[in-house]
Amino acid sequence: MKTTSNKFSLAVLLVIALVSIFTGVFQLNDVTQKKESLVNWDGYGYYLHLSSVFIYHDAQDYQLVHAAARDYKINTGYQTRALNDSVEYPVYPIGQAVTWLPFFGAAHLIATQSLYVADGFSAPYQCGVFVSSILFILLGFYFNRKLLLHFLSDKVVALSMFIIYLGTNYFYYSHFEISLTHVYLYGYLSLMLYSLYQYHKKQKSKYLLIAILCFSIAVLSRNSEIFWILIPVLLGFVINKIFTKSQLLAQSKTAFLFAASAILAYVIFQLSYYKLSTGLWFVDGYRDHTFNFLHPNIKNCLFGFYKGWFVYTPLAILFFTGFYFLFKKNKTWFYSVFVYSLLYLYLLISWDDWTYGSTFGFRPVVQCYAIFILPLGYCLEFLLEKIKWVSLIIIGILVSIQLLQMNQFVNSIFLKEKYGFNYYKRVFLKLTPDPHDRIVIDVPTHEFSLEPNKIKTILKIDSLDFSSNNNSQPQQIFKFSTDQTIRLNTRLDYSYFGDSYGYWNQSKIIIQKKGNSKTPYWTGLRLPEIMRNKARDTITYNQIIECDKGDTILGSLEHSVPDNLFIHNIQVDLIEN
Repeated sequence: MKTTSNKFSLAVLLVIALVSIFTGVFQLNDVTQKKESLVNWDGYGYYLHLSSVFIYHDAQDYQLVHAAARDYKINTGYQTRALNDSVEYPVYPIGQAVTWLPFFGAAHLIATQSLYVADGFSAPYQCGVFVSSILFILLGFYFNRKLLLHFLSDKVVALSMFIIYLGTNYFYYSHFEISLTHVYLYGYLSLMLYSLYQYHKKQKSKYLLIAILCFSIAVLSRNSEIFWILIPVLLGFVINKIFTKSQLLAQSKTAFLFAASAILAYVIFQLSYYKLSTGLWFVDGYRDHTFNFLHPNIKNCLFGFYKGWFVYTPLAILFFTGFYFLFKKNKTWFYSVFVYSLLYLYLLISWDDWTYGSTFGFRPVVQCYAIFILPLGYCLEFLLEKIKWVSLIIIGILVSIQLLQMNQFVNSIFLKEKYGFNYYKRVFLKLTPDPHDRIVIDVPTHEFSLEPNKIKTILKIDSLDFSSNNNSQPQQIFKFSTDQTIRLNTRLDYSYFGDSYGYWNQSKIIIQKKGNSKTPYWTGLRLPEIMRNKARDTITYNQIIECDKGDTILGSLEHSVPDNLFIHNIQVDLIEN
């Protein structure tokens, strides 16, 4: 619904631009001062195509580009794989590098004509990645706004844009992970949707060509975006009201154009790159992964407390509620949007690595917000008509929770390692990290009272020195048999010096159950990682262990690293029932 000014949605667009630029400049300055990089982890896997081809000319073993990347503290351990002793190939597709190519070219020209090092990672190249991300953020919301204003009021469009930007995990990926593909795919999808609308309205081929170009680059960037083809195909069926064989044939031509263009782009860029660098026409970068369509991971992907979409983006519920209102008010767009959303989401939750890396929330759905903004807008239109202020208050609360949870992830309160409800509950809304919270990740802790007359001490040791001990075998500290459920309270006062421990290779307190029980029990509490102060710290925690006849409870200390561990005092009490 167009008005003469549409000032509210324009204001939101300007705010998005200002916040994006300010946040980006701050981050850019930070990484260049530290000689780090905006491009890292998976993002480096997309980026290395450019530096290896145009600067280092080592698109067979990638050793020169890896060496340069490590100077900027970039992890280079998994982005390429060995094909044989002398040839490696990149895990990630080339499409994102195609998007970055003009920005990389401009950065390289600046670097070669200035005092900067033309190594693919110095400040000009970082600026190139930064500028590209800002442009695609604005591209996405600009065309979102232009499309939505044909259907919805200015205020509804403004609120929809605000929620997508600040009320979802889009904000995190548009500013903290700008070398991943999501912000760019969001921009391409937004432009494709607007171009399709204009094509069906004005019947000008230039809009169809723009839509096809967006689709082709998206598929080149992430092969799963082939599902975008459902949108123009289904939209064409509904708009053209296809009933005859000739109409079906005409619509099939459109589908063929989209598919053929994507295939052509894949051959020209991706397959040719494989052939030139490896001698093979195709290599599978995801050979260790697959889809499990019979057992989609609905719980972990949508509702889990480690990555669940609805947990870390609670306002996503409005997307699905909005499908009802989209159906009632805009059937033209409903079928293509709904079918695409349903099938694509099913694809995402069927991937065997449902975590999609150590990132915030349910990552692979972020680019879909460019289309989810349609049902969101229709849902907001209804809510603002019926319960305006209640809706705005609830939305404000949920946006605040979303931003706080993002801040918790950035500040390592929400961890990159897997955790469940107990840890989520323990750190919910916390503003500062507390290493003691990690105890519940390793040990299922419980709350129960410690009545003095029911406490039986089964272990008490003063002064236990592991300074010179580097034994991979755990040292047993207690053992007893029982046939009933037991409650243990463990208290430990200790010091730790050194940092040679790894993720799991750490000093641990191990408590396990052995015997004939059908319910196994083993916990290994990693000691250095949970300390507030390595010089000296005290921890206490409770456990409940269900035991059967013939079960034995074993306690041991494991210290298999060359760091110094000194136990000042350890006491384990059995709380009698």
